[in-house]
Amino acid sequence: MSEVFTAPKGFRFSGTTAGIKVSGNKDLGLVVLDQPGIMGGVYTKNKFPSAHVDYCRTLTPCDSFGALVVNSGNANAATGEEGRKRNLEMAQTFANQLGFHFEQVFTSSTGVVGRHLPIEIIKKASWQAVSELSDDPMSFAKSIMTTDLTDKLCQRSVEIEGQTYQILGIAKGSGMIMPNMGTMLAYIFTDAPIPAERIQGIIQEVADQSFNLISVDGDSSTNDTLMLISSHPGENKALERTERAILEVAQDLAQKIAADGEGAKHLLEVTIKSAPDRAIAKRAIMAILNSPLVKTAIHGQDPNWGRILVALGNGLEPVPGFFHQPLDIDIQGVRVYEKGSPKPFDDKELRTKMAEFKVEILVDLDAGETSLTGWGCDLSRDYIAINADYRT
Repeated sequence: MSEVFTAPKGFRFSGTTAGIKVSGNKDLGLVVLDQPGIMGGVYTKNKFPSAHVDYCRTLTPCDSFGALVVNSGNANAATGEEGRKRNLEMAQTFANQLGFHFEQVFTSSTGVVGRHLPIEIIKKASWQAVSELSDDPMSFAKSIMTTDLTDKLCQRSVEIEGQTYQILGIAKGSGMIMPNMGTMLAYIFTDAPIPAERIQGIIQEVADQSFNLISVDGDSSTNDTLMLISSHPGENKALERTERAILEVAQDLAQKIAADGEGAKHLLEVTIKSAPDRAIAKRAIMAILNSPLVKTAIHGQDPNWGRILVALGNGLEPVPGFFHQPLDIDIQGVRVYEKGSPKPFDDKELRTKMAEFKVEILVDLDAGETSLTGWGCDLSRDYIAINADYRT
């Protein structure tokens, strides 16, 4: 039985077909607040951001957030001044229909880079998107997908002074994923009270502990976007607990994105233990997650720990003052390398363990007190086929 997701109070969702995708699948999503709320966001660090990123970045954080419109099938990136004009026209179209100022309407785009946004068909479909608004978020989740194999939703609740509040996360992403804040779009909606002055700080902290620790293929998209939107600005006596629940949602979504990597058969979880600091731990994680040799070994259920060691050594090479340590490596809980030397293990038994969907790698650097975990996936022949054939 499929999980049922409900909209937090004050939010309405829709997803419709404008005709951007040749497949005829849903490609226009809309989220509207009954009353203006607050929003914080982080965006791609790619030097060629999409039109929507430039637009939203200038408005973030926002203390009068009204609506979010997302198109899929077209990234509206590398489209110059015309792309910025069409993005603004999309925001203005929905602002007019909803009774907002255009700066209260945020936008997102995902899809093929370098094609102009088909604004006329979006404008034509806007009335339908508005008319289909409801408290069911599933149609919105479907409408933002591109090469995703499945929709990605997650929900938590938090009780504050006897009242239950909802935190709903919706994301898309399958390829071109190495957020540095595939295309990755992620939105967290909540009716829990959040102080307006804290919302931007919260989402930045959440990003660093979730989406900034995943990689599918090492490519950081022009369109990566993460937003936290609350319909209930105000003081919260359980803010720390609320923040933990928001982080749980974000980490759940991050793992769903990694697990749905294009052609992926395995979710790869890499934990670095006893690192000197967070920066070195993250560098080590990304070196392993982005190594084609590690990723293909995971796909082939090959416990070739030498590839992990090579990737780690290359990743840490630029770190000044970091020298070889007598580190340990575990794969699926099996020690394969200990204190700088190979450790005998049952190859057949470990291969069987690596056939599981989730494969865990633990590296103990024995060089400090920082631990960090990140997520990625294996690399299969299907990844090549999907991306060789891809045009939304």
